[in-house]
Amino acid sequence: MKYFLFVFFLPFAATAQTVHTEKEEIVYSGNVKIKGTGKELLDRTKATLTARVKKNNLHFAGDTMVTTPGLIYLSSPYPVIIKMNYQMTILLKNEGYKYKIDRVYLTEKKRGGKTDTIPSKILLKNMESSGEVAMRTEALLNEIDMRVQQLLAFIKNDITQSLPGTVIQRGKNLLQ
Repeated sequence: MKYFLFVFFLPFAATAQTVHTEKEEIVYSGNVKIKGTGKELLDRTKATLTARVKKNNLHFAGDTMVTTPGLIYLSSPYPVIIKMNYQMTILLKNEGYKYKIDRVYLTEKKRGGKTDTIPSKILLKNMESSGEVAMRTEALLNEIDMRVQQLLAFIKNDITQSLPGTVIQRGKNLLQ
């Protein structure tokens, strides 16, 4: 019977989202390979970040690195507004870019009340709790992961769409 339950729940566990952590904080990083170099890639990245990242305030380090703060609104009950704040850094290199999302923290504002700031370290620590706190934290972390993965996919798609030779058809990119 134990094996039956294990096999039954395995597909659900395999598709669960996992927030990325580093040194007990939420951090996403990776490399993306795309065609393009130099100024062309910088211009596409600048346009994409300006369009996709709320609260963007682009800072440049030469022609290869762009840093911007960002903001994502998370689902919450009506009396509360929850926002995820982060910093995104994109390092341009030949044939692609390297990204890093760090300095993640939440702001939780009660309508007509005060605003609380929750660093990602505290949020991850709440997973060690049990009961309502752990369930709420797990839901927040799943949504954070989903929204960050979605943002990264949009950024990659936007930068790729402006490549020469890319044809867009029915919402899909078909490289020629």
